[in-house]
Amino acid sequence: MEYLHCSNINCNKLDRHLQVTTKWEPPTIHQLKLNIDGAFKGRFQQGGIGGVFRDSTGNWILGFTKTTTGPSPLYIELEALCYGLQLAVTYKFTNFQIETDSASIPSLIESKFSPLYNTLISKCRYWLKMLGNPPILHNFREGNKIAHELAQHGIQQANVYYSQTYLEVPDYLRDDVRADKEGINVTRTSTTNIIVLNNLAMLGNPLMSSFGCNATSTSMPTSAPNGRTRPCNHAT
Repeated sequence: MEYLHCSNINCNKLDRHLQVTTKWEPPTIHQLKLNIDGAFKGRFQQGGIGGVFRDSTGNWILGFTKTTTGPSPLYIELEALCYGLQLAVTYKFTNFQIETDSASIPSLIESKFSPLYNTLISKCRYWLKMLGNPPILHNFREGNKIAHELAQHGIQQANVYYSQTYLEVPDYLRDDVRADKEGINVTRTSTTNIIVLNNLAMLGNPLMSSFGCNATSTSMPTSAPNGRTRPCNHAT
């Protein structure tokens, strides 16, 4: 789910264009990265979650896709995080970072009160603490494409109990995984406004900070490289 959709701000005034060059960013050597995403059909409250663990060279370690249900897109996104963390515990992955295209996930994990999400937030905090509190990072959808495709695959399944874990790259993702390994950049133009960009800056996104965005900025960049990180120091 894209950062713009999940940001808790008024996005009615979309008056500028921002060109962003983005890609999947590998973790450091000897570390894994978990990318997660969720897909949601509001009419039926159907959802799909997906995620993938990869190493610093982009090698596939473990992936998952699953159907689910929930009341909102953000609820589904939290389910993806929770499920990925449970797999990390099962497979004893301890040195890893997490990446999502939702800017709201870190804020929710840190929040003290959110009735709709309390149960999932508590589960996520439990698994995060057990795993040594891995950081949660932000990337745009194009840099989170594999997880996005896995979530879409989950929501397309007729079986509401569908769940699949991949120890190897599934055929329908081979080209995209290869592109990520090769570090191929994708350029996108987003129609957005300074409030959205400042929101990402306040979440610790270095792209926005390095290009002049902050809580009081009145200017906005017209182009920028990839913005991706938001370390999460969640409440315990």
